[in-house]
Amino acid sequence: MANPTTIRDLVCCGCGCLCDDLRVDLSAGRPPVVRPACSLGEKWLAEVASWRPAPCLIDGQPVTLDAALDRAAELLSAARAPLVCGLSGAEVNAQRVAVAIAELLGGCIDGTCTPGERAAIETQQSIGAVEASWGEIAQRADLVIFWRCDPAATHPRHLQRYSVEPKSCWLPRGRADRRVVCVGCPQSETTKHADHTIPLTAAQGIEALARLRAALTEKQLRPAEAGFPANELAELAGWIRGAKHAAVFYDEALTAGGPAELIELTQLAQQVQDQTRVVTASLPAAGNAAGASSVLTWQTGFPMAVSFSSGRPEYGPGEFNTDVLLSGGEVDAVLVVADEGLKQLPQEAREQLDLTPMVVLTNEAKASVAAAVQIGVAPLGSTPGGSVFRGDGVALPLENQLHRVDNQTALSHHAVLQELQQRISAKLNRAAVSGVAGAP
Repeated sequence: MANPTTIRDLVCCGCGCLCDDLRVDLSAGRPPVVRPACSLGEKWLAEVASWRPAPCLIDGQPVTLDAALDRAAELLSAARAPLVCGLSGAEVNAQRVAVAIAELLGGCIDGTCTPGERAAIETQQSIGAVEASWGEIAQRADLVIFWRCDPAATHPRHLQRYSVEPKSCWLPRGRADRRVVCVGCPQSETTKHADHTIPLTAAQGIEALARLRAALTEKQLRPAEAGFPANELAELAGWIRGAKHAAVFYDEALTAGGPAELIELTQLAQQVQDQTRVVTASLPAAGNAAGASSVLTWQTGFPMAVSFSSGRPEYGPGEFNTDVLLSGGEVDAVLVVADEGLKQLPQEAREQLDLTPMVVLTNEAKASVAAAVQIGVAPLGSTPGGSVFRGDGVALPLENQLHRVDNQTALSHHAVLQELQQRISAKLNRAAVSGVAGAP
């Protein structure tokens, strides 16, 4: 890169905040300079700027992109029970094409949800949700509760942009107009920014929410055991009742053990709507998992675990999930849209995955799994085009991204999947014509 280049309003995919206000200065031979900076954003930008296209491989041997796409189309079109997974590492346009490929093949498609993401989806389907955009929370929330999460460490600019510091016509003094409460580990980074800290272990989470709900409705419960913060929770109930707009943030720690704790939190928000406004908001990990569930929902009607084997989309949570299908040995070919999400799979599923022919799109020099066909693509958020979804459901267009590195044009997930879709369609059409021609 001969001359310095400045990219404005870049969307950072370094964490779940997906900050869209970054300015990046690029100069030859120097690390990118990003403003406003955070540790995760700087790390992500450095990785993207130093990225080089991975080789295309067939059975570990270097080949051209054209040969890799042909072999991938041949492998997938010949499969009887293919699976498309790993959607969370791609942008929305690529995810849409992935759904189209799954439908074309009559296979299954799943976003490779983590257990926590799956539990959150199941909770919303069973009892609904009381949510708001982070922008609304930034404008209105005068009580901010961080429930067993630590955004100062996991989402470094969240407090500045969305939850603690923003000023508005409702909160003209910003931080001074808010009460901030941390519930959970008293040694977390976020407690340094809190007015109050309530120590709570993971095992106490469900009981704490149940007692908080009871306190909000003035119901009497049996005395709490020694060491349980019953008095602090009763005080928190008073702060919630006195707030004009309360927001409760949580992350995957809340749902890692299943949906029970999130169900309690959602029911708490639902039951106090006649007293005050209370919303819940998740703090997702880096990636585009929210985009994957959104795309699947608007394309198929279902947010995960979808099968096209009957010719129409069928929903099968617990049946068509990636880990279940792989662990049961029920697929004979896999298209991995982005291999980052596979790290979340249980060991049994990963072992079975290694025995299954795979087409893997990866931004690493070597895919995280043994692939029959490997195709190198750019990291999520490094190429322009498409969009990603923030955890609150807000879509952010990827317009001013780092799409060139030392004059090498990055290959996007979308471009690869579009070409793969066309080749699969051509092979299936030729097979159908041959079948008709050979019929008696």
